[in-house]
Amino acid sequence: MIPDPEFWVLDADVVAHAAAPTLTFRLRVKDTSEREVYAVALTVMIQLEAIQREHDDLARERLRDVFGDPERWGDTARAVLWAQEDVLVPSFTGSTTFDLAVPCNADLELATARWFEAVQDGVAPLAFHFSGSVFYRGEADRMQLTRVPWHATAQFRLPVETWHKAVGEGGGVVRVSAETFEALRRRRLERGLHSLDAALADLLERTP
Repeated sequence: MIPDPEFWVLDADVVAHAAAPTLTFRLRVKDTSEREVYAVALTVMIQLEAIQREHDDLARERLRDVFGDPERWGDTARAVLWAQEDVLVPSFTGSTTFDLAVPCNADLELATARWFEAVQDGVAPLAFHFSGSVFYRGEADRMQLTRVPWHATAQFRLPVETWHKAVGEGGGVVRVSAETFEALRRRRLERGLHSLDAALADLLERTP
């Protein structure tokens, strides 16, 4: 009997003092083959399935330019890629737990970041899809290799507040060209403003 691992997502927490906003998901893997698994070289794809929860009127309006009109969300909000990360699961027999670190990118060019900015409470329905290679003890103690089955998936409902706790209160990140950045910097210096955000707010206030 060859290993046939199953996966569960147990919980998620913010990585303290990380160089960039990061969440750690704690996962469990179980295998009933009774083989010793030397390691699992795992790739995890995480998708946001926004259609799996309700959205209030304000969130639906904010997300109109992400998913289109609400009546189309059944097609457009089903599976939005959040992250794809690699992790090496250490040796185990039977079952074990392991951690998966996932960056929280606040770039508002990304659909997931815009969804989290638009939704302030409740949960984010996530789907985890697993692939990779399982190295295990075969007959005569020989190392054998098999693939993680294509049907290996797990669901997790991430509290939205956990994502907001990770990224902090700084708001989203918007990419601009070098020319726009330099123009904002000059505006800030010319008007004696304390930040680029203040320079942008000043321009918006002066726009009729």
